[in-house]
Amino acid sequence: MAAVLALLQGHVVHADLGPDLVLSLWLGAALGVVLQRTRLCFYCDARDFLERRDARGLWGITLALALGTLGYHAVFGAFLPAPELPRLPPNAHIGPVSWVLVLGALAFGLGMALAGSCISAQLYRLGEGALGTLLALAGTVIGFALGFLCWNTLYLNAVHGAPVLWLPHHLGYGGSLLLQLALLGGVALVLLRLHRTPAADAPARWWPASPRWPSCAWPRWA
Repeated sequence: MAAVLALLQGHVVHADLGPDLVLSLWLGAALGVVLQRTRLCFYCDARDFLERRDARGLWGITLALALGTLGYHAVFGAFLPAPELPRLPPNAHIGPVSWVLVLGALAFGLGMALAGSCISAQLYRLGEGALGTLLALAGTVIGFALGFLCWNTLYLNAVHGAPVLWLPHHLGYGGSLLLQLALLGGVALVLLRLHRTPAADAPARWWPASPRWPSCAWPRWA
């Protein structure tokens, strides 16, 4: 009830700032519910697969990437119907590819390993009352601050002159979509082949068996 009241208050307070902010508020709340119900966590799902060959979490992530790819091409196709060089969809923020991207990915992965979960999981665990996540989130803020401090140097020395690789420039929207879906389909098949169902594992349910909302777990593909 408190969460619903907070959302309604945010809707009223920010309504005059435009529909984009209000829509983001409600979509963010809906996404938070899905993340918390499915217990989705990039780090935990990868760890489950590496340690126990439980691929259900990675299946969910792969499906999310596939659906996001469909939406990505639909939206960018509306913004830029002809994806010809050197034009890019407006406000797309398609950045150059350099070693800085690889370094950032490794730093982010190391941070997840140290914290025990990804930032999304830290946020919904905080909402559940796990105050220990405040330490991990504080480390995240410090990491972002350090990143901003060194960004100008990295940008001038490595990012500015790096190539901007955007698949629709070279394959068109159709070719780009087919390639990405094929790669994700290949990943899903590999996960299916290597998956091992845990021996003692209760099936996930859409609704709780008792009136207690936290007793319900949604399937990962949700």
